[in-house]
Amino acid sequence: MNILVLGGTQFVGRHFIELALAEGHNVTLVHRGKTNPGLFPTAKHILADRREKLTALENHEWDVCVDANAYIPREVELSTEILMSRVDRYVFVSTVSVYDGAKSPRITEESPLLPSISDTEEVTAATYGGLKVACEAIVQNTFGANATIVRPGYLVGPYDPTNRFPYWVGRFASGEEVLLPKERDCPLQVLDARDLAVLLLRAAHGEVPAIVNTTGPASTFAEITDAIRAIFPSEVTEIPEAWLAEREVRPGAELPLYSGTSAEGRGLMLVNTDLAIASGLPHRPLEASIRDTATWLAEAPRTLRGNPLSPERAKELIAEYQEQA
Repeated sequence: MNILVLGGTQFVGRHFIELALAEGHNVTLVHRGKTNPGLFPTAKHILADRREKLTALENHEWDVCVDANAYIPREVELSTEILMSRVDRYVFVSTVSVYDGAKSPRITEESPLLPSISDTEEVTAATYGGLKVACEAIVQNTFGANATIVRPGYLVGPYDPTNRFPYWVGRFASGEEVLLPKERDCPLQVLDARDLAVLLLRAAHGEVPAIVNTTGPASTFAEITDAIRAIFPSEVTEIPEAWLAEREVRPGAELPLYSGTSAEGRGLMLVNTDLAIASGLPHRPLEASIRDTATWLAEAPRTLRGNPLSPERAKELIAEYQEQA
């Protein structure tokens, strides 16, 4: 199979390409040559900025396009316009953030979506979901029955550019005392990006429904942090969320992956994946994701997106809390 990948040198696309090449497919990457440009020497590389022009794709044809890094409608308009007559199938990596979590206590593929957003190109927490809704619509309107929309939740594993899951793995692996919120029994689903890659390849073959949610098994923040601690035993101080909030320590920001005691947004952590599992989505053991992430983090220093609680600030808060206890 001849596969075109938009993006592919960082996280989801990187795992997908590794799998596709290992299974003997011909892969062409479109990227700017700025992130890990030396990857995949056996693949074909086309250097282009998808936000400006994709004329470099003219005079080529592929069986399928896997779009792993589109966030704004204009990007998708440019790619679908030039590829509508050059690929047979279009697989778009979206997000469960397209759902209106406030309207659905549990998410299925039929749950209501957020309003579409197409009047801004600024990707923020407030616009991310709506922009992806607009991107999905462009793909579906262009490719119809040959479009596949894949909606992941939180992704983990090696090459993760965010400081969400790597933050907790790194904190426990450091051997230092770890600050955790006391109220930890909030829902959390994480999926190894390598497992998502398996489903994406099945989607490229046309073996996945038109829309499919791809998240990890039902779990909680407590269970996931406990699993990390089981591998990297560390002292823990649990501090009430309200006490932390008074000191501007926020769920999801300074405390990555933690949704807190508020019900807002919890629906996005209660996602039904029956359709994905029936379509071949695997779930590797969480322990494998933890160990492989730790190995990757130890290879070389790197800068990850996000500004979680620093080790120094965590020590200060732990000391202050223990003095008051």
